[in-house]
Amino acid sequence: MLRPRWLFPCLLLLCLLVPVGPAPAGDDNAELIQRIRHALKIPPSYQVRLGPAEKTDIAGLVKRTLEVTGGSQPRSDTIFVSEDGRYLFWGRLYDLDAQPGPNRFQHIPVAGHPALGPADARVTIIEYADFQCPFCERAYWMVKYKLLPRYSGQVRLIFKDFPLTRSHAWALKAAVAAQCAFQQGNDAFWKLHDLLFECQDELNAENLDARLSELAVAGGFDLPAFRKCYDSQATLPRVQASIAEAEGLGLTGTPAFVINGQLLSGAVPFPRFKAVLDRELAAAQPHAAPPVP
Repeated sequence: MLRPRWLFPCLLLLCLLVPVGPAPAGDDNAELIQRIRHALKIPPSYQVRLGPAEKTDIAGLVKRTLEVTGGSQPRSDTIFVSEDGRYLFWGRLYDLDAQPGPNRFQHIPVAGHPALGPADARVTIIEYADFQCPFCERAYWMVKYKLLPRYSGQVRLIFKDFPLTRSHAWALKAAVAAQCAFQQGNDAFWKLHDLLFECQDELNAENLDARLSELAVAGGFDLPAFRKCYDSQATLPRVQASIAEAEGLGLTGTPAFVINGQLLSGAVPFPRFKAVLDRELAAAQPHAAPPVP
């Protein structure tokens, strides 16, 4: 089946540079979204959201997050738009002056972070996620109920925080809360992790603080210790360090999964995960010793 072309951004700097029409009179986000829909041929039934504009190192070019939902593969991608609103560039910018080096995803520290699965698993999955991100919520159901059961005992999942604070009002607070739960143990973290994603539609910036106490009680936490940690923001530096790590790796959106050093970005469908995991597991199989002559 032919898929809509907007589902397939290219992989290099050569991505997609298209005119999106004459510049709007004023900063009309709705008009810009409508012109992006037309340029990328996004179906009318799909929902489109643009994150706030961020400056780049290139004069006249701003960076924004484009979120598209409604299909079987929801996407969150970084786009670049000319400041006059006329041109759209979709993809990743590469600094061609940068010196080549080792795979930056090969040596990410994992000790001391929430984990599921055996420490000696042949495949390690590091997930950078945002508790308010709808794509992360969708990935949560897939990972918990399809991926982990299918590969039980073979993979280890490590969680790292990457709240997108410019577009998600309560994501940072949720990350701080989850790390406060982690102070009460690895199991406590995963209980709150699951509850935050399962209750995502019910949470907002106004009710989060009160709901966190309810979730902590539901998780069986030491509530006074949890509230003391959360109210003092004791784990904020830990969350900020995780954000800095993600940005240092060049990540721009969530969820982002690193599987044995290989990056998978966005709400990746299960078959794609399966293909990577099966390949990595096969590569990690011990080879039989050669026969003795």
